[in-house]
Amino acid sequence: MRFRDIVKFTHRFRLDKDNFAIRRNEFDAAVGTQRTYLEVGYLRLNRDISGGIEDLKDREELRLAGRVGFARYWSIFGSGVFDLTGNNDDPALTNVDGFQPIRTRLGVAYQDDCLEFDLTWRRDYVATGDARRGNIFQVHIAVRNLGFR
Repeated sequence: MRFRDIVKFTHRFRLDKDNFAIRRNEFDAAVGTQRTYLEVGYLRLNRDISGGIEDLKDREELRLAGRVGFARYWSIFGSGVFDLTGNNDDPALTNVDGFQPIRTRLGVAYQDDCLEFDLTWRRDYVATGDARRGNIFQVHIAVRNLGFR
C-alpha cells in the first residue's frame, strides 16, 4: 500500500506448498520523502527444516533505517539489522536474549545534480559468508548525468 510518496507499507509472505503454513512473513514500512525518511522492517522465517542443514534455520529479524536531510545537498543516514531469534525459536541457541546486532552503519552524504559523494562507517557484528566481523569505512563517489547510472 502506498499513500503518495510519503507512506509505504509492504507485506510479503511465502506459503508451504504442502500444507500452506506461512514459512516467511515480512513487513516493511516507510514514512517520509526521498531526502528524509524512516524505514522499519520485520522478518520471520519459519523454515521447518531438519537440523542437519545448518544454514537454513528459523530466524526473526528487525531492520531500521533512516536519513535526515540537514542542508540543501547534505544528509546523514544510518541503519541497523538486529537478530531477534531467541531460545523459543531455536532451542540449540544458548545464552541468547533475543536481541543481537548483525550490522549497523552510519554515514554522511552529499548529492546534487552532478555529483554524489558519501562516507560510510559500517560495523559487522557477525561473520557471514566471506564478510568478516569488524569495522569498514567506505567512500562512494559518482558523477551523475553522463548518460548512465
